[in-house]
Amino acid sequence: MLVCELLIELWNLVKSMIELIFMCKSTNKKEMKHNNLNLQPKKINDLCFTKITTKRYFVDQPTVTIGTEPSIQSLKSIYYGCSLSDELSENKFLAISVNKRSHFIDPLMAQKIVNHLMIPHKKNENKIMIFICDYISHFNFQAFDKMNQNKATQKSIQLGNIFVSIFQDVIKNLGLQKRIEISRWNDNKNILEIERLVIIMSSNPQLNQRVETIANYFISHRGQGKVNSSYKQKLELVKQYIYYEIPIFISGIHCDGIHYRMLYYSGTEEHLSNFAENQNCLHSLVIDIVTKDEFKDIFDQIILNSVNKIPKIIGFVGIVVDENTKKA
Repeated sequence: MLVCELLIELWNLVKSMIELIFMCKSTNKKEMKHNNLNLQPKKINDLCFTKITTKRYFVDQPTVTIGTEPSIQSLKSIYYGCSLSDELSENKFLAISVNKRSHFIDPLMAQKIVNHLMIPHKKNENKIMIFICDYISHFNFQAFDKMNQNKATQKSIQLGNIFVSIFQDVIKNLGLQKRIEISRWNDNKNILEIERLVIIMSSNPQLNQRVETIANYFISHRGQGKVNSSYKQKLELVKQYIYYEIPIFISGIHCDGIHYRMLYYSGTEEHLSNFAENQNCLHSLVIDIVTKDEFKDIFDQIILNSVNKIPKIIGFVGIVVDENTKKA
C-alpha cells in the first residue's frame, strides 16, 4: 500500500515538473507593477488559494543517527496562495520562531524538516535558507516571561545559539552545507530602516486596528488574556513583534547578496490553517496590505525600504509538524 502511494506521489511530482518546464518556456520574465513603484501585486481573485496538499516521503535520503534512527516518514506540505512551480523556481527560506516550546529544539525534528525541504530540490540549484528569528523574540520574552528588554534580548540570542547549533549539526551530518545555509534575524539586510518603518506602520489607524486584533488573539491563545495593566503592556509588546514580522512576509529576506522570496512556515495543521485562512490572522493581513488600496502607502513604504524593491511570492508553503510527527 505504501509503495502504491509513493508511486502516485512521484507521478504527481513528475507532472508538476513538466508543467513547470512549459511555464518557464512561456514566461520570459517576471514583472510586477504597482503604480509609481512598477510593482503590481496580483489581484486577489487571481491568486490560487485552494490548498494543494502533497506528501513527500524520505526516499534516497542520507541516513543519520541523531537521537534515534529515522524511519521512512512523511511530512506534509500545504500550498497557500502559491504552487509547486513557485517553490521550485525561487530561493526560499524557512522562518523559525525562537521559543522554548519549538519542535526544533529536538534535533530529530530539525533533521526531518531539512530532509523534507530537500526532496524536491535534489537537482535544483536555488538556495534554501534556515532563518532563525531570534532577536525579535525579545518582545515575547518581555511580554510573557516578565523580563526587561536587556535580559529578554540576551535570552533571545542565547536560545537562537541553540537553534543555530542544532541546524548546523543536522546540515553537516547530511552533507548539505553547499545547499542549505543558516542566518539569524540581524543577518537579514533586506529592510533598510526597520525602526522607522515600524513607526510608519503603527501610525496607520486601519493597520493598527488589524494588528491589535491579531495580538489580542495571540495573547488569549497563550491563556494570558485577563485585561489589566499587565495585559495592556503585553498587547503593545506583541504588536511590536507583529510589526517587525510584516516586512518579512511582504518582501522576503536578503542575506549575503541573495534575495529569498519563497516562504516556508511550519506548525500544526490547525496553526497553519488559522495563520492562513482566518480573517483575523497575519497572513490575511499581509494579503490585504499587498492587494488593497487602503494599505497601498504601507505596501509602497515596505518595498521602497527593501534592498531589491521586489515583493516576495505572496503565498507560502506550510509544512505540517505535530506531536505525531515528532514521535514517529
